[in-house]
Amino acid sequence: MSHPLLTRRQLLGFGLLHAGLLGGGATWAALDYRAERLRRRLPPLRPKPWAIRPLRDEPVVVEMDVLRQVLNRLELRDRGPQLKINHVDHALRFLGQEHRPKQPGMLSGRQMLALLTDHREFARRYGTQQPPLLEPSVWGVRVRFSSRGLTASSHRDHTVATLAEVGLPLDFPIHTSQGPAAMRDLVRHVLLSFALDQQEYEWSVLVAGLYLAPQRVWFNRDGRRLSFDMLAVRIMRQRMPQGVCYGNHRLFTLAALLQLDRRHRLFDPQVRSAAVRYLQGMSRRLVQHQHPRGFWNGRWPSRRPESLRPATTGTVDRLPDRILATGHALEWLAIAPEEVLPPREIVARGAAWLIETIQGLSDRDVEQWYTFLSHAGRALAMWRGKYPAQIPR
Repeated sequence: MSHPLLTRRQLLGFGLLHAGLLGGGATWAALDYRAERLRRRLPPLRPKPWAIRPLRDEPVVVEMDVLRQVLNRLELRDRGPQLKINHVDHALRFLGQEHRPKQPGMLSGRQMLALLTDHREFARRYGTQQPPLLEPSVWGVRVRFSSRGLTASSHRDHTVATLAEVGLPLDFPIHTSQGPAAMRDLVRHVLLSFALDQQEYEWSVLVAGLYLAPQRVWFNRDGRRLSFDMLAVRIMRQRMPQGVCYGNHRLFTLAALLQLDRRHRLFDPQVRSAAVRYLQGMSRRLVQHQHPRGFWNGRWPSRRPESLRPATTGTVDRLPDRILATGHALEWLAIAPEEVLPPREIVARGAAWLIETIQGLSDRDVEQWYTFLSHAGRALAMWRGKYPAQIPR
């Protein structure tokens, strides 16, 4: 007998809806179970990330008074809802979470940190119509990234790597659009969602090193075994200048892993030796390709010294390209082992060009090229053995 108030079609629809709800509940239960299994699969994480240290203090590269002038020139201006999130995470990595601006209208380190870790601060600045930066995932919390857009991170796992590099512990509280979480949820998402063939992996690998060492191996969401030997080989096999910023982020990550390896033995001996030889080769290319004025451009990784000739096409030899290439190169050299470094005059010449160029930029230039300049300023400080936040101003 049919229900007196429902047609047969309505009864069928109700039955399908009920089955769908039950099936959906089962799906979510399965996802929750899988997420819990994956969390248990990760090896123990460090409560606080390792620090990658500048390895040398070289007054010949930059005098301290000049360095202070450069750092004061490169504070991040607060542009309200027009402030770019990728400027925020670059500035936080550059200046540190304890940064106190020397000029009015600039952002402090704590303001930057809040924008990247607290959705309530994010929504107050950008409004509730913008998609959130921090989004819950099956494996933890992910950071929304896009090569375009005002309110997204510019690269996969770049923001998480920034938070790791400024020293956030796993229990540091964050707040997503769905409520409270912690830094460990961001790290778990990076490690479990990692795939060896993902397009951008430089920052994911750095996060893994900072929170996993001395653990050498972990498993991702698909049960794929990942090791630092495997990741170093991946970095070295990819042809230059492929990768972000003419391949320099790959070199920074490899140099950082070598520094962690010297403390914790992340690599097998043959991989360690190969990584040193690889960075020595990149250092030789820097020597071959340095322009007489001291800069490098986007053609520096080529096997022939084409970067010494002015570019006639493309976007590899404009002023911002030169700032990008030169600042990034000096940054990875600052953390690399001594045996891979070029002669000091090569470094000093590159630093002198950066300093003269930064001092001549307009405020508009600084704002437009801020992400590149943050690497340049950070590199100069690191060649004095400190990060910018550690230099009294």
